[in-house]
Amino acid sequence: MAHRVWLSKVELGERAAQATLLDYLGAIDALVIRRDAFERMIGELVPLSPWAEPVARLRCLRGIDTLSAVGLCAEIGDFARFESPAKLMHFLGLVPSENSSGQQRRQGAITKTGSRHARRLLVEAAWHYRRPPRKGTTCSAASKTSPHWRSRSRGRPSSACTRSGGASTPNAANEKRSSRSPSPATSPASAGRSPTTTSTLDPTPTPKPSAEEAAAPARHPARARASAVLL
Repeated sequence: MAHRVWLSKVELGERAAQATLLDYLGAIDALVIRRDAFERMIGELVPLSPWAEPVARLRCLRGIDTLSAVGLCAEIGDFARFESPAKLMHFLGLVPSENSSGQQRRQGAITKTGSRHARRLLVEAAWHYRRPPRKGTTCSAASKTSPHWRSRSRGRPSSACTRSGGASTPNAANEKRSSRSPSPATSPASAGRSPTTTSTLDPTPTPKPSAEEAAAPARHPARARASAVLL
């Protein structure tokens, strides 16, 4: 942390004050080491615990990681015992208080009943929904170092996508389309011209018209278009 680095560079004028500052910094470092050790231990025990599936589902929400998910499971217990989310919110005290009489209905602040720790975890996690979702630094670093991400080029499908897609890929779709659709030169209905047929009895090829004949105005538009294609 930048703030911790700055504190380690602070030099006070008096020896006693400097010793006190260093003692406080040592106490903070010891707490950080203990916290990291507990976090690693909890992360190792969660997959083997009965809360592995609820913790994994809670981690899909923004603002909730392993520690927050484990804390919610420890405070709430079995989520299936609540018939609806509204009852869970009543249990955690996240519903507005009400003071109604007769035809008047007055609602106030949240009731704040139930577990204070679970309510704090949910409120802190809800702050992450203020802004649109973005890819975190961990996911960004992992995606950039993966070989699949580096092998892909922008605007082109990857080789894995081409292999697994089959006929759904653009290359395969183009080949399939070209195999079943006739070419413009052999299509009878293309541009209104008739197909060129070669007799099997006469091996002499059709003579190619000269440039003057092709440039001269033809009486039949179909013949003029056929001359332009042959040229």
